[in-house]
Amino acid sequence: MPFIKCEMKLQLTNGYILRFDQVSRIMQFSYKNVDRKIIARQSFLESLGISERQFENLSSICVALGLIKKSTFVLTELGKEIAEQDIYFDNIDTLWIIHYIISSESKWIVWNRIINRIFSENRIIGSETALPYFNDLSLLFSEKTIKSKLPKEILSALNAYSEQKFSKLGIIKKSAIGEYVRSEPLQIEPLSFLYCLLHFRDMNFPNATGLVIQEIQRADNSPGKVLFLSEFKTNDLLSKLHDIKLIRLETFGDLDQIRFAEGLTKYKVLHKIYGVTG
Repeated sequence: MPFIKCEMKLQLTNGYILRFDQVSRIMQFSYKNVDRKIIARQSFLESLGISERQFENLSSICVALGLIKKSTFVLTELGKEIAEQDIYFDNIDTLWIIHYIISSESKWIVWNRIINRIFSENRIIGSETALPYFNDLSLLFSEKTIKSKLPKEILSALNAYSEQKFSKLGIIKKSAIGEYVRSEPLQIEPLSFLYCLLHFRDMNFPNATGLVIQEIQRADNSPGKVLFLSEFKTNDLLSKLHDIKLIRLETFGDLDQIRFAEGLTKYKVLHKIYGVTG
């Protein structure tokens, strides 16, 4: 797996809860201004009646979810599709895709480690027992920053998966005594899995025409790890994609791998997910 240098960000939410209705408002305003190359920060504040701090939180989380572009606040290609087809995040495929995007990105430290490490190694945690997984951050951030921001961000991420829209994925449930329990996730569908495969490829192996199945299953930030897929479930999804000719299963030397169909893009996969023709 290639090493990719990135700037780490300790806090995305500034202590706010991830409210998808508020994310929808940001996206709707961006969509109304879809022809602009840059949307002024002040335009959001005045039109949506939100504070500077709220916008900082909402725009930060929208960037991490892959919905808007940093600094310009215009919609990404994915953001445009969701704004047109699923603005209220009712489609479970949408939720799987944006879950993968935020949780597979190492620079979103808390969200990435909760999924890739903490719940990969533990069935039950409390908000305090998650803290040791971030001990190395003292090399990157001041003690004051860690104490003031880290616990809040952990709780925001856990809340997003246990009480907000991400709870529909079934990854984490909150117990009656306040512990967080990793549960059996809802099965991801082949097309949203395919989008995640393409995103994984684009982030780690740009321009590659295929992927090694072992990387898909076991590598850090891979679909297998972030989507909590067993080897059996991964192979079943790959077989289904092979059957509908969106990928091809191959063996090269002693490595099992997949090759993407010619001309396949994330944009085309989104159209298949949302039933868009043309």
